[in-house]
Amino acid sequence: MIMFQRSRKIISLHSRLRQLAIPKRGIFGGSDFCSPTFLQAQWTKAFKSCEELRKDITQSDIGESSIAKLDKLSNEICVVADACNFISSYHWCKNVASAAEEIYIEAISYVEALNTDNTLYLKIKTLKNDSVWHLL
Repeated sequence: MIMFQRSRKIISLHSRLRQLAIPKRGIFGGSDFCSPTFLQAQWTKAFKSCEELRKDITQSDIGESSIAKLDKLSNEICVVADACNFISSYHWCKNVASAAEEIYIEAISYVEALNTDNTLYLKIKTLKNDSVWHLL
């Protein structure tokens, strides 16, 4: 019995040492998603792109390209927000999970700002009344 307990302790110690020595693998291992800086850079890039798209949509004539721009704007936000939502729930590093949660909240706040943007609303309303709406 003593031998069994001793070998169990050795196996347990060996497992803990392996966890420390082997880098984390899986969905987050070896990727840039292990860095709060990377996540923030992705959001900053997406936000700038969305602002350019919003400006384009509100300042240009309505047409088929407006639909593509709205789709791209939505996609830019969702790619980062969805990833951050997942990372905030499942990442093993608390710093990364916390940064992802903050970025997710920023993205949701930005969506709320878009939803209340009267200029954008009026353009989309015009688009809806236009004949290109059926392309959706």
